[in-house]
Amino acid sequence: LSKNLWGALFGVLFVGLAFGVGGFIRGVLNNPIFRPLGKTTYCVFLCHLFVIRVTLGNIRQPIYVSDMRI
Repeated sequence: LSKNLWGALFGVLFVGLAFGVGGFIRGVLNNPIFRPLGKTTYCVFLCHLFVIRVTLGNIRQPIYVSDMRI
């Protein structure tokens, strides 16, 4: 129950922030100090697919699900 409640809480928070509601929290999250972190995160998001494709493309054996692969 608690994981679902946290998920719903943050879902409502993010939707509210997307629609411009949030006041103090929106001001804190729009602080310029977070801009480099946001740009870095977006770059990693874009490059992640290519890293996965190269990693899995270099394997010369069948791919099995294991702790290391996950």
